[in-house]
Amino acid sequence: MFLNDVDLILLTVLSVSILTLTAYLISLHQAIKQLPKITTHAEGTVSEVQLPKISVIIPAFNEEENIADCVQSVVSSTRLSAEQLDVWIVDDQSSDRTPEILQALNIQLADPRLNILTGKPRPTDQFWTGKNWACQQGAESANGDFLLFIDADVRLKPDAISAVVATAIAQQLDFLTSIPTIVCDSLVEWLVQPLMFINLTISLNSKVVKNPKTKTTYALGPFLLFRASAYNAVGMHRAVAGYPAEDVAFARRLKQSGFKLQHYTRSKSGIIANVS
Repeated sequence: MFLNDVDLILLTVLSVSILTLTAYLISLHQAIKQLPKITTHAEGTVSEVQLPKISVIIPAFNEEENIADCVQSVVSSTRLSAEQLDVWIVDDQSSDRTPEILQALNIQLADPRLNILTGKPRPTDQFWTGKNWACQQGAESANGDFLLFIDADVRLKPDAISAVVATAIAQQLDFLTSIPTIVCDSLVEWLVQPLMFINLTISLNSKVVKNPKTKTTYALGPFLLFRASAYNAVGMHRAVAGYPAEDVAFARRLKQSGFKLQHYTRSKSGIIANVS
């Protein structure tokens, strides 16, 4: 039996698709296997009593559906005292119920580690996009030796803060970003978000990203941990004010300046959960 031209085209397309998918799955398997994982009880990491001051900064613009769960997950995830941890939530000129929810939450929790900031209008002498201005204000108020920026749709698992900072200290890192567990609530999210994070996982494991001599690198905006000295050295959020993808801009600045970066996948128990 002979194949006509249409059959040959279909067979070629199918063969190429199978080869491409195979290569893609191999790359994913390698990335999952090779990228380091954060664990809450990693051997050789620093204990909680040895940890320096840590500041968690959460920008919030119209986050009435997320902000309460996010803040509660942060304060309940750690036993660190107010001497070791402060949490800064910056209301970025929200027009929904975010400010009221934050004030009520502050009274309800009565947690000395918790700080609510009413964000100021954006400066007119510089263009600011996205959450950058809110993050800048939070960073200016915080005084931690490490700064952890998370989005309002992030939920921290128990001991996540201690785990990532202890890992950064043990590995002498200046910047750390972690791929979260994804929680999808709709078919569209199930179709889009897992693929996005799969592609990111493969990209983070590429040789060009892991090579400290190249300029290429990435980061994951919902979860960024900085050593404060490195963050200040590259100009804080003011230096990336106009970048919608400020996470990538930060990673490139840090890498080009010679700071040590590392990308992590979550541990089996999960370090963070990112919800929409």
